Amino acid sequence: MHFVAVDLNVTAFDKEALIKSGFDPAQRTCWIAEGLLMYLPADIVSSMMRTLKSLSAPGSQFAFTFMEKQSDGRIRFDSQSKLVDWWLRGRGEPFLWGTTRGELVDVIRPWRIIRFFDHDDLRRLESGLTDEPIARGEVICLAEI
Repeated sequence: MHFVAVDLNVTAFDKEALIKSGFDPAQRTCWIAEGLLMYLPADIVSSMMRTLKSLSAPGSQFAFTFMEKQSDGRIRFDSQSKLVDWWLRGRGEPFLWGTTRGELVDVIRPWRIIRFFDHDDLRRLESGLTDEPIARGEVICLAEI
């Protein structure tokens, strides 16, 4: 595992720092961005997709979450209240980016989508979640290069 601290809202993903940490872009890689992309502007998400592609050998995978845009264009959980909107803004964590599954194909290109996992999939995969509330609106995507 390789960790490089970076604030993506301030500076671009530092490829050189990652390579200096011992990362080998010739090896297949599994990238993970869970609970991150919704806080970044669209241009930074696009740039990150291209950068990770440039660092990824064929067969590399990228697992990430994204907020699914609602029919009215808002980026939020399906049942998100105005109180949660206010709380996220107050913490400096408003959701900035979201997309639909259909639009995501173009956004992440040249990555190829393997599978989406939403709240229904998570419930089917884990029988212990049968009666547990699961937030709707954040989707897991597994993509491959």
